[in-house]
Amino acid sequence: MFERALDHLPVTKELPLSRPDASVRHVKLAVAQKSIDAYNRRDLFALRALNDERVELDWSAARGLTAGIYRGRDAVLRFFSDFFATFESITIEPQCFIVTDGSILIPNVARVRGRDGIEAVARSTVALTVNRSTISLIRLCHEPQAGSIDAPLPPDGR
Repeated sequence: MFERALDHLPVTKELPLSRPDASVRHVKLAVAQKSIDAYNRRDLFALRALNDERVELDWSAARGLTAGIYRGRDAVLRFFSDFFATFESITIEPQCFIVTDGSILIPNVARVRGRDGIEAVARSTVALTVNRSTISLIRLCHEPQAGSIDAPLPPDGR
C-alpha cells in the first residue's frame, strides 16, 4: 500500500549511472521504496531481506544517543529494533528520490511520537547504496550536501 503511494514522488534529479541501464535505476528505486515501506511498518523480516549481510548503518551524524556506526545485518537490525521500541510511532515521508551513480538520496521528513504522546518532526537526507538488489550502506546526512555533490532539489524542482 505505502509502496504504491511512493510511486507519485518525483525522481527530482537523476545523475548519470555508470551503466546507462534503466533496469539498474528501477531496481535501486524499488529497493529504496521497499525499505521505507518496511521501516514504516516496523517489519524487521522485510528489512533483513532488503539489507546485505554486511550492511553498514552510518548514523554518526545523529543528534542523539544512537549516534554511531553499526556494521553487519544483525547490528543494524538491533539498532532498528531498539529505535522502534523507543517510539510509539515512526513515519518516514520521502520528499523525492535522487538517483546518483553510487547512491539513492532520499530527503525526508521523519515524524515520531513517544510513549507519552509527545511528537517530534525532523528533516534529513538518507543515502542508500544499493548493490544488486540489497542495501549495503545507509547513511544519515543532516545537510543535503553531505550526501552528494549536488544538493537535493525540493519536490517542485526549484
